[in-house]
Amino acid sequence: MYVDPHQHTASATAAVGSGAPASAPGQTGQPGFIEEVHRLHAELCQALADPKRILILYALAESTCSVGELARRLALRQSNVSQHLAVLRERGLVDTRRTGTTVRYSLRYPTVIEALDLLRGVLKSA
Repeated sequence: MYVDPHQHTASATAAVGSGAPASAPGQTGQPGFIEEVHRLHAELCQALADPKRILILYALAESTCSVGELARRLALRQSNVSQHLAVLRERGLVDTRRTGTTVRYSLRYPTVIEALDLLRGVLKSA
């Protein structure tokens, strides 16, 4: 089953925040599990496919930031940071809050950083 990578679903976003897998081991052939893996790839893996987006997530785990603040911290162009934030916002990984004329971004799910740290640990062990 194909899942549109540009379609954001609340159920997949909720699964990210729960920290618990939706399926138990041994269910890899079950239709619900297969659909969940397709959603995982379409919504999260593609959002994490660019290293700049991962760096943005780590920066937002430290503190809320505006586009300009993120651009300065990560030595990136503001337009590039803005494009990456749009992807992360579309995938439900970041939240926004307007303060006057400034939009501040924050990490929606701290568990994403825990997952990234686990993946980094696997990479170091490999």
